[in-house]
Amino acid sequence: MLRATRVLLSGVLLASAALASAQKYTLMNQQPNTPAAYSSNPNSIMGKRLPTDVLKHLWGNTSNVSNSNLYGKCITTDCGAVTSGGVGNQYWGAISYSQYGNYDTSAIYWGQATDPWWVINGCSYCSAGWTSGPFHMPSNVELPGANSTGNADAQITIFDQATGMVVSVYGAPGYTTRTYAGTCPGTAGSGTVSSPCIFPKWYSSASSVANYYTSRDWQSTNPSGQGNLTSSLGLAPFAGTNRVNEFVVDEVIPHAEYDSTDCVSAPGGIKKPAVFPGTGTPGTLSCYSVGKQSTYRPQEGMLYFADYTDQQLNCMDPSKPSCTYSDGTTIPKVKAFQIVFLTRFAHYGSYIGETSNRSGSLAEYAGWHDDVATDWDWCGAACGGSTGSPFWAWASAAEAASGSNYVNCWGPRPGTNQSAETCSLYVYANIPKMTGLSGATDQSGLSCTSGHGCDLSGHVQVADPCVAVGLSGLSSSGGVSACY
Repeated sequence: MLRATRVLLSGVLLASAALASAQKYTLMNQQPNTPAAYSSNPNSIMGKRLPTDVLKHLWGNTSNVSNSNLYGKCITTDCGAVTSGGVGNQYWGAISYSQYGNYDTSAIYWGQATDPWWVINGCSYCSAGWTSGPFHMPSNVELPGANSTGNADAQITIFDQATGMVVSVYGAPGYTTRTYAGTCPGTAGSGTVSSPCIFPKWYSSASSVANYYTSRDWQSTNPSGQGNLTSSLGLAPFAGTNRVNEFVVDEVIPHAEYDSTDCVSAPGGIKKPAVFPGTGTPGTLSCYSVGKQSTYRPQEGMLYFADYTDQQLNCMDPSKPSCTYSDGTTIPKVKAFQIVFLTRFAHYGSYIGETSNRSGSLAEYAGWHDDVATDWDWCGAACGGSTGSPFWAWASAAEAASGSNYVNCWGPRPGTNQSAETCSLYVYANIPKMTGLSGATDQSGLSCTSGHGCDLSGHVQVADPCVAVGLSGLSSSGGVSACY
């Protein structure tokens, strides 16, 4: 989708509504990472691992690697725009996290039964009559996105622990001073369930809401059955988001990722149809319209993944014993944080949804991070004092351990004004060559079955849509039958 319609999808999953009402989660005491988001609904797809026979169902529902490999290389290298000589490019899969006041900042707040009731009635891009329904949110939370130029996109997510509802709002507010939702009860309204406070509509460019105990994660709707204005895939709030707690605390990301690409394929200016779970939204950017059309540009909804075996992942894991290539040479290890992302990519894959025209590749959608800009002033000591999200201390340590070619943070550091800090993680930089599928080659032309094998671009494959249909529990969708 274009910038004007992008929205953070984030949220929280608990085992039951009863547990939710008993818990009091905060920024520094977050909800468990498993089970994965929305996995209590049997039709959800993001928390399901790829089938064991996925290599028999590559693009075209075949084990022939030809088309899958060509699509994979185009997705990895932005169709040749981001390449390197035989090793993983630093910008393959690069993710940038920004604190309060930067572009694409995000914040999450946890509502409790003792907090006032709020409601979102409509948004700039919502369908007529769209409403979130009532939810608990603390009074006067800070709205992320203020900066000196007034040009920051921002996302705010509220998890109502008492009801299990998760609400996300995207805005491009254009303000330059710190701004708040309003006092409730007070200036924003009464704060009761029958007369809830009104969330500022001027902030709400797009909104979404779902129940983590009952909702599915694709083509989601609000409690009234109206479509959420969320993503190109219609994902429910938080589905496909890499939570800070997942890779910082547990070092496991147990779900697929919602990804951004430069643009979607549109031969002659006509977009190729979206594939399940894509919705065919008009907001995705046509490659033809920006002069980047080529045969193997991806389609909205495509599921792509790394074809590494678990044995190969173990060989690259710095916590596991060393391995050697067939010639006796030691296989290089990746950085400790990289194996978390690489394992997720191989086990769950990623879905193409957003477009950015930023020459991105293997890129998680910018801004889909749940807590990095949560305001430390509002949270106070309960959120770790002036340092806010636990991400920032972790990133500083990761940069010291891995070097700035893998983690690069800039801007003010702890002890000063943190509002301008940004950290980039180069999650697929310098992934070592590994042997792969017969017939596959990487972006530099190396065969994946010769010598030490090929780089990451030769290991990125695209699954046939029948795989995602099968994960959903449907027998068919859009004329595509489930293949397992």
